[in-house]
Amino acid sequence: MLVVDSILGNADDDPDLAARVAERPDDEVERVVLDERDRRRARLRTTTEAGTELGIVAPEDGLRPGDVLVADDERAVVVAFADRDALVVDFAGVPGSADALAGAAALGHRLGNRHRDLAVRDGEILVALDADEDQVRETVAEAAPPGATVREETVDPALFDGTDPHSHGDGSGHAHPHDDHTHSHGGDHTHDHSGEEHTHGGVHTVDDPEEGSS
Repeated sequence: MLVVDSILGNADDDPDLAARVAERPDDEVERVVLDERDRRRARLRTTTEAGTELGIVAPEDGLRPGDVLVADDERAVVVAFADRDALVVDFAGVPGSADALAGAAALGHRLGNRHRDLAVRDGEILVALDADEDQVRETVAEAAPPGATVREETVDPALFDGTDPHSHGDGSGHAHPHDDHTHSHGGDHTHDHSGEEHTHGGVHTVDDPEEGSS
């Protein structure tokens, strides 16, 4: 098992590092895809998509997509974040700016009490679906104002960090609608549900590193 206690840099910020990774054969570039829980940990044990076991000590400011953990003679290991499922509430059909503002405030208040991750994107409110999905769907259906539509998408998790999403070659930043289906929740509004030099950095091999969490 490889234990990584520092990163070599970020391929999105360092063109030289990106070129070093890109010039390697595809079978020597491994992604480690972190979900919402793991990407917030200070220490974690995980496995790359190619099956390499890793123990990771994250930097103080956390891991980012594009971080290069390993670049040795055998492989390069690059961090990616798993996309998140989200409900997208579109206020374009809500009549009047005052009604739209009031509806957004009411929805935000209801969901804030549930400590849900929210994001705003071009007149839409996005609500993360990580747990208690049915309760969140019910809450959104009840709180969305007449004229608003709701659909499900898979989105870049950076939206919920307050940062601009960007591509990393793994599909991040692109929404993928789920199967379309429309239903009504009473009243007169409808909800539409349409996702050459290689360095090791801080890497060493151990049999079984202790896993910790933030």
